[in-house]
Amino acid sequence: MALISCPECTKEISDKVKACPHCGYPLVEDNIETQKVELTSVNVKIEEGKKKKIVGRLISFLIIISMLIGGIWLYNQEKEKKKIEEYTYNVDELIKIMHASVSKAEELLNLTYKVWYNTIYEESDSETDKYTQIDEEWVDDFNVAIERLYFDNEIDSEVKSMEYAQKRIEKDVKELKNIPDEYERSYETILELYNVYQKVIDLARNPKGNLKSFGESKDEIIDKYIDIYRRLETQLP
Repeated sequence: MALISCPECTKEISDKVKACPHCGYPLVEDNIETQKVELTSVNVKIEEGKKKKIVGRLISFLIIISMLIGGIWLYNQEKEKKKIEEYTYNVDELIKIMHASVSKAEELLNLTYKVWYNTIYEESDSETDKYTQIDEEWVDDFNVAIERLYFDNEIDSEVKSMEYAQKRIEKDVKELKNIPDEYERSYETILELYNVYQKVIDLARNPKGNLKSFGESKDEIIDKYIDIYRRLETQLP
């Protein structure tokens, strides 16, 4: 047993008594209240600990979500970048093949016109004589000279090369339909260039009309191709 001071009268009393024998102050209830206060403090600490855990978990969850969103965004950006790079490569290859084919077609168109002209006006030329003359005699009809030109093995090979390129280009143009935003403006011009290219090749494969109309057609269509290509250059990203 120990002696303590009464909280009310401050006299010394036993710590075992339930009430102060001098003033009657209830000591047991005070202990109960003290315990209640202490328990309340412990509960507050527990609640604060739970809140901190919840906040910590919430922050971790938000960080994970942010990382996932960032990862998805980066993936989509990389995917779009690769799509544009692939589309750019396909456009460049398409134009490169068209240019090469149009260049060959233009050479053949100019040679056809020259053979046609020299046959009609009987003008000798080292490049055309083998088509316009037989045993140093002029052929009677320019159609015969042009026929001889197109039966030439080298020319026939050039025509077949243009036909092969034409089929490939047709396939490549169809694959350009999934247009990235950067190419929306230039896509219509690419199609326009392709349509003129087709006309150049068709005229080179099948010359028609008379000498004057053929000459005008070949010059007009080649100039048109060049004009559209220059416009396309300003539109390509």
